[in-house]
Amino acid sequence: MLSKENKRYLSIPFSIGIVGIIFASMIVSGSIIVFIKRCAGLDNDIALLLELILDNSLLFSVLYFIRKKKTGIKKINFSLAPNSKWVIPFTIIAALSLSYGITPLWDFMPMPDFMNTILEMTNENEPDNPLITFAIMVIIVPIGEELIYRSIILDGLLDRYSAKVAIIVSALIFSITHALLIQLLPVFLLGLFLGWVYYCTNRSTTHAIILHAILNLSGFLEPYFFREGALVKAVDTWVYISIVIVCNAIFVLCFWQLLKIFRKQKSLQTEVKKAYE
Repeated sequence: MLSKENKRYLSIPFSIGIVGIIFASMIVSGSIIVFIKRCAGLDNDIALLLELILDNSLLFSVLYFIRKKKTGIKKINFSLAPNSKWVIPFTIIAALSLSYGITPLWDFMPMPDFMNTILEMTNENEPDNPLITFAIMVIIVPIGEELIYRSIILDGLLDRYSAKVAIIVSALIFSITHALLIQLLPVFLLGLFLGWVYYCTNRSTTHAIILHAILNLSGFLEPYFFREGALVKAVDTWVYISIVIVCNAIFVLCFWQLLKIFRKQKSLQTEVKKAYE
């Protein structure tokens, strides 16, 4: 029988090791696909698709195996939170509002020359086929990353630490392994929100996947709505500022409403537990 300590296997120091595992998985997956691409003459878009599938599958398998060995836990919660009729629309609106509300952090933070060079190299490797781009952004990435960052990493941290500490640490891991240093803050904020929703919806991986997919779908569609490919380049400065202010106001309103819903749900769950005691 596993001890209580074993079930709290995921510590903050171990989380640092997980960051190393994540980067190692990227390197291994990339190397394998480069080898296959050279041998089989794969199209660049197909190679990128396969690389992301392999990376997410390999990383999830390793982290799942570690958790299973340490805790014996096999189950991942794919059920939607009870009484989530209003939770889903409010979280989607809040996430989209937050995403556009923090665009100044993406658009106006100074970018060193070497990071601009890295971004240009990254953009060159993006797929040309819109269907493959859609599959990567809206299907593969949301499923893979929510299984890894929320259902494994955050879930393990929640078993050992308070919700605040666990969500902050998981968001840090999410941002560090996700973005260039200059982009850490906006990705961290989105990671905080995704982690908070995961925790408040009874650790529902499905809910987190839906939310992440909607966010990425917004990013996928943005170039089709704005000729310049980004909101800041497509509208007047004051219009841009107004949109940012409105988006942040909408996020605050939705967040406040979600707090009320989650508190009510927690109160009902407490009453049910007391009734069966």
